[in-house]
Amino acid sequence: MPEESAADFTGEPETTESEEMYLLTVVRAEESGHRGSLPVAEVADTLGVSAASANEMVRKLERRGLMTYEPYRGVDLTDAGRRIAARVLRVRRLWARFLADRLGLTPEEADALACRLEHVTPDGAADRLDRFLDHPSVDPLGHPIPRDEGKPAAPLETLAEAPVGTAVEVVSIEGRRDTKAFLADAGIRVGAVVAVRARGDASTLVVGDVAVAIDPELAGTIAVRKHVHGG
Repeated sequence: MPEESAADFTGEPETTESEEMYLLTVVRAEESGHRGSLPVAEVADTLGVSAASANEMVRKLERRGLMTYEPYRGVDLTDAGRRIAARVLRVRRLWARFLADRLGLTPEEADALACRLEHVTPDGAADRLDRFLDHPSVDPLGHPIPRDEGKPAAPLETLAEAPVGTAVEVVSIEGRRDTKAFLADAGIRVGAVVAVRARGDASTLVVGDVAVAIDPELAGTIAVRKHVHGG
C-alpha cells in the first residue's frame, strides 16, 4: 500500500517525506528568524545531505511548483509549498501536544516522537486530533500550531494579562536560559497549570500548593492559555 503523506486528499500535489522535509526546513528557518531566501547550502547542512543532493531536490520541487530557486541567493516556498509545510507542521505539533498532555512525555520527547508521525497522518485524522485536544494554539515547546484554512489560531495572552481568579496553562516562555531555570525552580514551566490569585506590583500565583510572586515584566514574557480541567 503506498505511503500516505499529510498532503493527501487536499487537492495539493502529493509529496514524499523527503520532499516535505525540504519544505519544512524553509519554514522552520523562518520561524527561527531567518529573513529572505534560504541558501541551498544551509538547507543541505540542516538536513545532513550533500550539496548535490540538495540542489537536485530543490530543482525537483521547483518543477513541481512548490519552491522557487534563485542562483547565489537561495530558495523560497510558493503558496502551494507553504500550505503543505503548514499542514505537516500542524500534524507534528498536534501529536506533540497529545503525547505531552495525555501520555506525560517531556516536550522534547513528544516532539521527537511526533516527528515520526507527521508524514503519515492524513488530514482527517489530524482534524479529529485537533478537536480532541480542543484546538490548541501551540505545541509543548511553545511553537505555534498552524490552523486549518478558515480556522484562525486562538490568540494567546500573557500571564500578566490573565484575569485574577483564573487557572491558566503555561504554553511558552521567552527570555534567557537562566530566567527559564529560575521559573522552572518555582514550578513555572511549559505545561504547568497556575492559578492567578492576586494582581498588584506582582502577580501572585499558586503553583500546586505554593504561592509565587512574579513581577509584571517577567509575567509578560510567559504565554498562557485558559486551562480546561481534564483537557
